Amino acid sequence: MAKSKDWVPTREQDLVDLLAHWDAMLGDSAQKTAFGWDGVVCAQILIKISEFLDARAEYQAEKTKSRQLAKDRKKAAVKAAMRKFANSSVRFNDKMQPEDKLELGIGPHDETDTEQGEVGNAVDMTITNDPLANSHRHILHYRKLGSKSKAKAPWHMAVFQTYIQGPGDPDPDIRNEAMWSKDIINMTTPLKHQHNPADAGKMAWYRAHWEANGGKKGDWSMACATIP
Repeated sequence: MAKSKDWVPTREQDLVDLLAHWDAMLGDSAQKTAFGWDGVVCAQILIKISEFLDARAEYQAEKTKSRQLAKDRKKAAVKAAMRKFANSSVRFNDKMQPEDKLELGIGPHDETDTEQGEVGNAVDMTITNDPLANSHRHILHYRKLGSKSKAKAPWHMAVFQTYIQGPGDPDPDIRNEAMWSKDIINMTTPLKHQHNPADAGKMAWYRAHWEANGGKKGDWSMACATIP
């Protein structure tokens, strides 16, 4: 059976279990030094982990709508931080062994089954905010996973879809077509994507794959960032 490319657990208890490993590793000064991690960034993620766990405990103590929304906002924030750190400091970190990455829930991509069956051709995305004030626009720089540049032939274009997650909305399922927008076709990096001003502060999720002439498709991959 095909597996989702998304390594961040959807089930909340599974996420809590994984965060225990993140908390231990990012809080270990020896490992931060060994892996070349930025101490400030690690501290910021640890704060987000703590904030989510506190909000979750408050919700479990009294399951009100306001507490659920607060918990879900903190959960979305910590997930976004995990993904960003994974892309910047874990996936291509030569100082880390595969077992170190697995401790954070990140496995080797070339051993992961994918929906399309084209292992190793995922779209590696980095999302930044457009510096233009009040633009509500994301800039997506992308490349073939594991490479230093845009994918070469036979992959000639990237296909993107979006999902906007508001407070209380479910996390996206990378395999559920109904959750995602129509295709956004892009031939060259970066992609500049304009959002509705009413969605500012919500989480924008992107899933993408490479596509070749004849319709051959690569793996789906996923990334997210808060809409400015």
